[in-house]
Amino acid sequence: MVEEITDEKWQAWTNAVLEWGEDYDSHLETLENAPEGQFDIDAEEMEDNWDSIQKDIGRGNRQPHRRNKLKDRIQKAGNEFPNWPHRRGAGSSLSVEQQAALEKVEAIAQLEAKARYQVYVENNATHLLVKRASSANKTEGVAYENEAEFVEAQVKSVKAQYRGFLRDGIWGQTDEEGNTLPFAFEQPIVRPIPTKKED
Repeated sequence: MVEEITDEKWQAWTNAVLEWGEDYDSHLETLENAPEGQFDIDAEEMEDNWDSIQKDIGRGNRQPHRRNKLKDRIQKAGNEFPNWPHRRGAGSSLSVEQQAALEKVEAIAQLEAKARYQVYVENNATHLLVKRASSANKTEGVAYENEAEFVEAQVKSVKAQYRGFLRDGIWGQTDEEGNTLPFAFEQPIVRPIPTKKED
């Protein structure tokens, strides 16, 4: 008989999922901006899966005896999501050099977002900078309330995108035999030519 998942283990595992969900719109944008074929899921399926995941977490909170089955179902539904916290398989952790590169990307993105917002301020056009609408979170796409909110959203999106580049080997270099070379911030990003999915 499979041992029941304790409240502590369930909360720890699902909290990581819920924290991921706080940046759902950024993860969705990463998916939508990714080269075709990078993720084995589309935006509509991700929306549907995320809705199901949230319901399954609620079921697990109420029904401890179903947690093992629900955990497997949640994992299966989320494993193809960008930056999924419980990703199975290799390539889910970043090196110290890659983490430092992400921090640098974050600083650059912050400068860029602030400058961009100011251009819109100077042209009395901040109402044109709108959030992404989300059926999963049941929120409309409305203008950002202020510069800080806009900058935070842009930085999260950029950081998620570049984390994906690192994880998927798009940012980095290999030798002629395909061996990965030591990573450096200065290495170029090479996005592969999109490939059409098989029908």
